[in-house]
Amino acid sequence: MTNGPAPRSTYRIQVTAEHPLAAAAGQLDYLHALGVDWVYLSPLLQSTTGSEHGYDVTDHAVTDLPRGGMPGLAAVAEAAHGLGLGVLVDVVPNHVGIAVPEESVWWWDVLRLGRKSVRAGAFDIDWAAGQERILLPVLGDGPEELTALALVVGELR
Repeated sequence: MTNGPAPRSTYRIQVTAEHPLAAAAGQLDYLHALGVDWVYLSPLLQSTTGSEHGYDVTDHAVTDLPRGGMPGLAAVAEAAHGLGLGVLVDVVPNHVGIAVPEESVWWWDVLRLGRKSVRAGAFDIDWAAGQERILLPVLGDGPEELTALALVVGELR
């Protein structure tokens, strides 16, 4: 949150392991010269190991290390603010990685504890439809193949 003026001209920087926050910091002088007054950084949160897109978040409390981590974000913010630029970050609660359940703090907690998980409310789970099991639609090899994978809560170790 800022007390400054609303953005007039933003520039979105796709943050990846190949173009981390340090690279974004290196673009700021150029963007400032173009008249950009805010930079929009996305994605930033810890994602599934090896994720290229970064929208399969595994921990909403951690800035992704391959993308530069908190030190990288602090460096971009300091450089941007030094130029008078604002910084917008993309934090979307429903970007949750489920492909590797053990890596996802929220998802793994729900798989282990079911309704008792403090994170259960973050997911749109129809507990009645699955008879207290999580029904998860999974695409098969072709778009016409949609199967339901039932994960039994409480059977995971």
